[in-house]
Amino acid sequence: MAKIVYGKRDTATVVSIENAPQSIQTLWNQLNFLGVNIARVRASKERYEITTGDTFDGYHAGKVSIYNQKSEPR
Repeated sequence: MAKIVYGKRDTATVVSIENAPQSIQTLWNQLNFLGVNIARVRASKERYEITTGDTFDGYHAGKVSIYNQKSEPR
């Protein structure tokens, strides 16, 4: 399965969210409202943990991960 990355605008490696299916746009808007910066769905690996890094806190449940940027990233 090919990896698809959605963002605010088209680039060589990113598809504009405006060109995404309506279901993806709805999810994007809901996650954005909750303050989620990155959402990821993995193809195979499952994780069940909370991680913290210099810039993001990650919340992992199964194949889905969401990342929130820290208020004061290092």
